[in-house]
Amino acid sequence: MEQSALQLSNQGATSHKEHRLLDGDTK
Repeated sequence: MEQSALQLSNQGATSHKEHRLLDGDTK
């Protein structure tokens, strides 16, 4: 269960990162 939560959190962070990169914000 813990691993699943971590995976979901990781996925969310990656998704957010990609969105920022697509938006032109690499900070």
